[in-house]
Order: sequence, then C-alpha cells, then structure tokens
Amino acid sequence: MHQPTMDAVKPVAFEDDLALHIGGATRIAILGVGDDLNPRDRPGILAALLIHELGVPNVTVFLTGTMPENYTGALRALRPSHIVLLDSAEMGKTPGSLGIIHPERVRGQRFSTHAMPLSLVIEYLERELAARVLLVGVQPDAALPAGPAEAAPSAAVMDGLYLLRRALGRATRGMW
Repeated sequence: MHQPTMDAVKPVAFEDDLALHIGGATRIAILGVGDDLNPRDRPGILAALLIHELGVPNVTVFLTGTMPENYTGALRALRPSHIVLLDSAEMGKTPGSLGIIHPERVRGQRFSTHAMPLSLVIEYLERELAARVLLVGVQPDAALPAGPAEAAPSAAVMDGLYLLRRALGRATRGMW
C-alpha cells in the first residue's frame, strides 16, 4: 500500500480521466498489486480480477501480488502500449475512493508493503518498455483489521472496485 497525498476524484471525473490516460492504447496490461493476505492491501488484486471478468480484447491482467517487478519478462513479451497498476493507496479519502496517482507523486518514496517500491517499478517499465504507465489507487478501509486474511472488503471499497471496472470497460469500448 502506498501513502501519497493526493485528491481522489469524483466517479464521473475518474471515468473521464481514466479514458484520457488510456486513450490511443493498442494493448493494455493491468497489474493487480497488493498483498492478498492483508484485507487493506487487497483492493488492487480484487480490482484486477473484476476487470479480467470483462474479457476485453487486448487487455491482459496479471495478479502480481507484492512483487510486480517479477512480471517484467511477461510484460516485455506482451509489449503493451499502456500499463495500469492497481493498488491500495492511502489518499486520506473515504474508503473505495479512486484516484489516478501521477508517477511524480510516488517517485522517491521508499515506504511500501511491496518487495520493491512502485516508484522504481514504474521508472523501469517506462524506460525499458516505452509504455505509458498509470497508477490507480483505491482508498482502503482503515477500519478493517490487517487480518484475518479471509476478511471481506467493505461495501464502500467494493463499490469503488465496481466503479473502476465499469470505467475501464467504458474507456476501452470501441477501442479495438
């Protein structure tokens, strides 16, 4: 989970912003990032699973867990024009809020629940794959305990994840 300070956006603005960021994509890689054993760090993984259910052509979903850097070989072979990382992000907003976190906001950050800070992963993907990289944050529910692993996400977080799925579906409609 990352802790950038930023403003989460309203649903319609988020959908428009996402469509703008992935406009012109020829192939999209979705990376579900997070710790599946930690309910507060799981939203990125859950969002990726929901997006996978859409079955959108030219969108490939990877469940990377806490080590998205381990998927660079698969991404190199896929050659995506755009990479969207989905992760829990402490944005100081209500649970389930969504935000596009610009790479400049996470550059230099070293605190992370991941094996390698996402700032380094983003820099590598941009440099080595020449892909446009986007980080989408989902505000976790701080009221959830860090365990047990089987704890269900709150209704507010699930609402945000369904909004994210709908936004990606709309943004890619008619693209290919």
